[in-house]
Order: sequence, then C-alpha cells, then structure tokens
Amino acid sequence: MALSTGSTYNQPWRGQEGKSTPIQERDMQVKKIRDDLAKANSILIVGCGATGLESAGWLKDKYPSKKIAVCQRGKVLFPNFPGAHDVALQAL
Repeated sequence: MALSTGSTYNQPWRGQEGKSTPIQERDMQVKKIRDDLAKANSILIVGCGATGLESAGWLKDKYPSKKIAVCQRGKVLFPNFPGAHDVALQAL
C-alpha cells in the first residue's frame, strides 16, 4: 500500500526534523515498500493533489498491469491549482 497525502512525509520518503535515521535503515525501509508494491495486485492512492496524482502516474508507468486507483474528497483533481482539473482529466 502507498499513501500520498501531500507535502508532509513520514520516513522513509523524507526525514523528519530532529530525527536522523541511518542510511542503511532507510534503505531497508524503502526496499520493503518497493517489495510490497511489486507484490500488490492493486494500489489505492488517497489524495488527488499534485503528490497523489504524480505517485499514481509513476506507479502505473512502473507497473502497467496493476490496477492503480485514486480516492479524493470532492470532485476536483488538483484542487489547489485552478484550471488543472480539466487538463488532468484529458491526460488521465
């Protein structure tokens, strides 16, 4: 499972202030996430902002046979970018 929620990230995606995780531990965490993604039949991305849709696009490109779904509150993709909804619909 992958969760994209915007600009606040938990490790291993990005470090947290005041906390330093050794690179070897981060490498193991990322490997586990990638292994889990590779094993999944489908992946749900929660959030249709820039980060969520970018993650969905990357995952579909990386795993074309997997079902990639997005879930959002409201009816507008990229809600913080005026006019981007229609452009995104055409691309998707």
